[in-house]
Amino acid sequence: MKKFMKGVWITAGCFLAAGILLGTIGLVSAHYVDEKYGKEGVNTVGKTWNMLRTWNLRLTRGGWRRGLFFTYGNVDFDKDHDIVYGSFTDDNLRGENVRNLNLDIGGGMLRIQQGNSMSFRKEGGSETQYYIEGDTFYIKQGGLIGDSEAELTLTLPEDISLDEVLIDMAAGQVITTGLLTAKDVEIDMAAGEITMEEVKADSFLADVATGSILVEKLDAEECDTNVSMGSITLQNSVVTGNLNAAVSMGDISVSLRDSYENHSYDVNCGMGDVEIVTERGEKRGFSGIGGSTELIGKNAAGDSLYDLSCSMGSIYMEFACEDN
Repeated sequence: MKKFMKGVWITAGCFLAAGILLGTIGLVSAHYVDEKYGKEGVNTVGKTWNMLRTWNLRLTRGGWRRGLFFTYGNVDFDKDHDIVYGSFTDDNLRGENVRNLNLDIGGGMLRIQQGNSMSFRKEGGSETQYYIEGDTFYIKQGGLIGDSEAELTLTLPEDISLDEVLIDMAAGQVITTGLLTAKDVEIDMAAGEITMEEVKADSFLADVATGSILVEKLDAEECDTNVSMGSITLQNSVVTGNLNAAVSMGDISVSLRDSYENHSYDVNCGMGDVEIVTERGEKRGFSGIGGSTELIGKNAAGDSLYDLSCSMGSIYMEFACEDN
């Protein structure tokens, strides 16, 4: 026991020293970026640093991995609900009562699909927590260094229409197949990869630090996207109301089955590039400091503004009418 505790204290001391070193590097880097790139660069470094801080030591008490292990993702498990281990399938979920999804993913792969009823399956991987509170279904997936990657499958009843889908992602992969319908879809990503086949929402919001999001087809009334060093790609999409796209050092690419003339535009560039391609193939490019302007489409009625702000990365937007 004494040897074990000695090892624990030595390990903790090593992590403390590493934390001090990384903190010093972070402060020096922030000062350098502040001088070279200004506020946007500092914000990007800050978000990346916050992502790295999610790596920590954690004591696991269940399954075949017991003891003190290095984890990533920093998932906060709920003490009032059980943590499950190993592989299993749960077919006894009250899917008809679920109106919201709250997903906290720190590693592994989660697939969301539709079927006859609601079920949840886990194959391999480390500790997982899932439960229903009120009308919200929660999934919390941790990431354990040295363990196999968890493969999770959430099956929702066909034609389900949700009120809210929240995805908080530190690492791993999320894939949705078929149509995902919700009033509000909100994604907060530190790292990882999300691929969504089709999304229909009143409001779609995505904030990416260093990961990537791909939506193959998006229909939304309002869309708000923000990228620090990662990427967001929206294909075959329609945004009838306001669209906000902000990039610090990454990129946003949007392909719209719509007409350029149906919207107004507010373009602001720092050291980045913004390119808009109309359905007729006309290109409008903006770059560098001073590359800012306001544009008004011929058919714009003032109820749809596309706000494009690019500090150091790139924003690409193209239009292709459905009848073309």
